[in-house]
Amino acid sequence: MSTNYKDAKQNTIGEVGENKVLEYLSTDKRVVKITDVRYVDEYQKKDIDFIVKKQINKWDCKKYTVEVKTDVAAGTYGNFFFEKQVNYLKDTEKIKAGTIIQGWLYYSECDFFFIFVPKHKRIYIFRNDLIKKYIKKYFPPVRNHNDGYKKTYGWCVKMKHFIEKCGKGIVCIDTNTYKRIDIKDVFKNL
Repeated sequence: MSTNYKDAKQNTIGEVGENKVLEYLSTDKRVVKITDVRYVDEYQKKDIDFIVKKQINKWDCKKYTVEVKTDVAAGTYGNFFFEKQVNYLKDTEKIKAGTIIQGWLYYSECDFFFIFVPKHKRIYIFRNDLIKKYIKKYFPPVRNHNDGYKKTYGWCVKMKHFIEKCGKGIVCIDTNTYKRIDIKDVFKNL
């Protein structure tokens, strides 16, 4: 979770998604360790929320980093919003008005994005580079959102198309049961 943008409502919504992901990770028997780095400056700058150590076979574990995004609008409109650029309109605690920064899609150093969509009660999991490959291949439209503090530009990606084209690289988790949903069944609620 970023501390650059101190909008309490946005942070609260983000924390709900982060907590859902923590609950899910704690139910995975292969996960041997979860390190919460949400409030560690070094990892905030890298846009990383958790470091996860997972058993991959009897002898070996693999470590990977996770960034959680909560996308409330995706449940209503059927689109993921992948942040490209942010233009700050007002001063914040750490950033001056007029500052333009890259969006999380470019500055996040995570291995995996976990996108929580509250209305669907689902977590969509995919590698960081999957989004960039999709955008390069399919050129989704760039949209913007102005919340009065910042103007955010990003790609508006139809969830159905993204899952259709990248399905093998996406894992979908039901947050009621924390069980994996077959990608073919994901389309039933989109």
